[in-house]
Amino acid sequence: MLNYKILCIGGAGENIVNALLINRFDQDKLFFLNTDSQSIDRNPIRNKFLIGQNAILGNAIVPNPKVGMEVFQEDKTLFDTLTKENCIYIIAGGFGGEIFTGIIGQLSEFLTTKKKKFIIVGTLPFAFEGKKRNAASIDGVREINHYTDKLILLKNDDLRKLFGNLTLGEAFRKSDNAIVEVIKEILFEIDSSEIINKKSLPLNANLEDLILRIKLFIKESEYIISTSSSKIIVANTNKELLKALTIDPNLVHKISPRKFEELIEYIYMLSGYKTELTKATRDNGADILVWTPPPVMGDNFLTVIQAKRYAKQKKVGSSEIRELIGTKMIFKADKAQIITTSDFSSPAIKTAKSNKIDLLKFYELNDTIIKLIK
Repeated sequence: MLNYKILCIGGAGENIVNALLINRFDQDKLFFLNTDSQSIDRNPIRNKFLIGQNAILGNAIVPNPKVGMEVFQEDKTLFDTLTKENCIYIIAGGFGGEIFTGIIGQLSEFLTTKKKKFIIVGTLPFAFEGKKRNAASIDGVREINHYTDKLILLKNDDLRKLFGNLTLGEAFRKSDNAIVEVIKEILFEIDSSEIINKKSLPLNANLEDLILRIKLFIKESEYIISTSSSKIIVANTNKELLKALTIDPNLVHKISPRKFEELIEYIYMLSGYKTELTKATRDNGADILVWTPPPVMGDNFLTVIQAKRYAKQKKVGSSEIRELIGTKMIFKADKAQIITTSDFSSPAIKTAKSNKIDLLKFYELNDTIIKLIK
């Protein structure tokens, strides 16, 4: 059985948990927490908890994340009880600058300290909800980033761009449905992913591939226009991913080509080189630029690198080698290199040798990686 819990917190959390119930989610996996006693009383969910009654006394109903922090401290024992299991925790709510925004930073620190696996899924306020809410939501996100990078944010205003004129109720329903669809995708990926079940792998490596897949899902979702405004915050987990690759090299085939480029750059950076990851498009054929550090060869010794995250059966051909030769000329580089997750064809090897192009297979870097991440 899929081992997870979904904790829905605050006013937006109530809407999300109701949408999850409508979508026939397992009630035993759902938990609803709120400071509003009427909200708790009217909700049909079994696992519901009234929280922070002392913290909210005397506080006005305005965007005030500090109240949420006090709520968490007041009911820290409850949060500890709800997160004792060894499972994936999905924390859902709205960054409206109130209870959830204040709780989630404290909860992120708490779960990180407990070494729990968790993903936060939240919505950013509509513009019409006011500048104070939007400012408070940004502060809340910044706070979370101190403790975790497992955060998926959906910007509610994207729904208005996508669906046109919506009533207030319709807009919030679309927002709730978007969250439900993302949670469905998270659970699908957890259930179907082989690496998520390998307990020997580091936590961040387990979830890194998952977040990448969710990123692609959101990009293609009918609910979200783009990932530029519906920001998905994925901080640098390259070191953890490299550790996982030393345990299971086949993981490299599960990450995106762009992530593979990031990993190659990260390896060179850890080795002491000055590096630059080029733009995903219009890179003139170079994925990574590497300058050899002084005093070895001087600042100006440049290597251009192409990173080919290919399937095992797909070999790098001579056409890719010829393209890199052109790239070397464009950048006036001293050296050119291709690093691949697969292999090289015989014509590619011949063309590379005659043009002094370095060919590397990613697994050949394994000993170097082990030394760098210790």
